[in-house]
Amino acid sequence: ILGAFLLLFKRINFSRLASESRAASLRISGAKIGSGVTIRPGVTVSNCRGVEIGNGCYLGENTIISATGSKVTIGANTLIAPNNIIVARQHVISGKDPIKFSGYKNKAITIESNCWIGAGCKILSGVTIGEGSVVAAGAVVNKNIDDFCICGGIPVKLIKER
Repeated sequence: ILGAFLLLFKRINFSRLASESRAASLRISGAKIGSGVTIRPGVTVSNCRGVEIGNGCYLGENTIISATGSKVTIGANTLIAPNNIIVARQHVISGKDPIKFSGYKNKAITIESNCWIGAGCKILSGVTIGEGSVVAAGAVVNKNIDDFCICGGIPVKLIKER
């Protein structure tokens, strides 16, 4: 019986209804979420008022979107694989003051339409990922990516154009 319950719970958790309820929760918190968006379990969003997600997007399991102090925009039909971290804030490093007290710099992140972000990427503040671009799994995106590029690595670099 426990096995059947766990199987049923898993199917409900990954169902379209569960995804819609996660999207509704983000909308209530102030995020702008388009239609047909799939939000998998474990997705975490901070500062929902600074988040816009276009129609038909997919957010994979355990993805973190932190728009604290800034804005994160994800264009339509973009796929974001599991375990990504998208953070629009960074610590200011100046002199030898304790980092704890040095403050923050907030810069918006834009992921344009029709992109594919592979699993386990880190997308840092102030970057734009151009339309139709692909970011390979595990990449650290610390600079802009042009339209229709395939990029990867730490730090991210151009692999080829599409």
